[in-house]
Amino acid sequence: MKNFFLESKKIQQSIHKYSPTIIFILCIISIILLPYKPNITSKIFNLTGIISIIIALIYPKYYLRSNILIISIPLFLIGLSNLAWVELYKTDDSIYKNVYYGYFQMGKIAIFCSFILLFTNKQKKSIIINKLYVFSAFIIQIGIFSYAIYQAFYLHYPRVELSFSNASNATGAAYSIIFLSIYTQAVFLQSKLKFNYSFYFLSLVLTYLIIILTETRAGILLYPFVSILIFILYSNKVKTVNKKKFVLPFLIILSCILVFKDTISSRMTQASHEIVLYIEEGKKSSVGDRLAMIKAGIYSSSDNLFWQSAEERNSKIITLAKADKSLQGARNHFHAHLHNDLIETLSTKGWVNGILLTLAFYFAIIFYALKYSKNPFLLGFSISLIILGFSDTLIISTQVSLSWCLALILILSYQYNQQTAINET
Repeated sequence: MKNFFLESKKIQQSIHKYSPTIIFILCIISIILLPYKPNITSKIFNLTGIISIIIALIYPKYYLRSNILIISIPLFLIGLSNLAWVELYKTDDSIYKNVYYGYFQMGKIAIFCSFILLFTNKQKKSIIINKLYVFSAFIIQIGIFSYAIYQAFYLHYPRVELSFSNASNATGAAYSIIFLSIYTQAVFLQSKLKFNYSFYFLSLVLTYLIIILTETRAGILLYPFVSILIFILYSNKVKTVNKKKFVLPFLIILSCILVFKDTISSRMTQASHEIVLYIEEGKKSSVGDRLAMIKAGIYSSSDNLFWQSAEERNSKIITLAKADKSLQGARNHFHAHLHNDLIETLSTKGWVNGILLTLAFYFAIIFYALKYSKNPFLLGFSISLIILGFSDTLIISTQVSLSWCLALILILSYQYNQQTAINET
């Protein structure tokens, strides 16, 4: 009996020692493959999530005692409520199967991510592992830039979309690139590479060029702001950055804007024109449709305290659009989602399970970033997630959801590993 307990303890120690590293490696593989093979990424992520759930439930005292629960719990509840909503309303003859599919996929991703996060501060403390983060950052940055240039100048894509052609196209690609870039920024700035600042500034240039090639207006406007904010916060935190370097992010972003001023000016002028057309004439357009979806989503949820089906939501929007022509644009998109995280969840899961849970998740990330991790990259991540969520649904699109979940996991795990690796030296 004594030998049995000794063997059991050895097995437990081995699991605690190696499983976080295995999970980390699977996440690294997933984030590297995401821009090219999102379907394979999804399968690897699902496997990683299943492994995490099994181990965490076998040893709850070890994995469920962590400050990271502040983020994991609301994310888990979002996933659980998504799956419950799908189970309650989806039928074999459902008209809007794409809506239910999106919620089902995000439900799985959210639950898996919530458990994987529990392993971010349990990883084996190793300088070698630390180097794998740096390697992954280089591969991600070089790979995405090369693929974007190939699509833009060899295949002559009007807008770079990576491998997001079957999902959210160029817009989804831009959003994913932003989240992946925040991860690479975290790695380059915090690494002990000899030329880490040079790699960081080069990364900013390459990433912003790619985002401009996607012609995604929200990304073009947001990325410079978030990147500069992260650099300022990081510089104030470490207090070792040469003050002259403060101007470099501004100069880099300004240079990119000047090089592509015609493309950027055209997209911004078009956005302004679309807003005017919608306000004055209620005409359909990309921006106009988004404004219509916001109004339609709110109006269709006036009595939706908890849940309503996609059929009920969309039936209300159809009725509203007949009475108000300015809401017609919402009918072009409600078969998938309403292009706004808060409005989408409000229109289906209601005020309690939709709005409150989503806001709780946002607050949890910001609170954790400020209170526990003191992590400027996590703060930049949360700002990006919230702001981009106003122009599209980041918590419904499978590929975009995978990108921000993987970025969140690796930003947190890298900070922990990088700090402990320094302590070992």
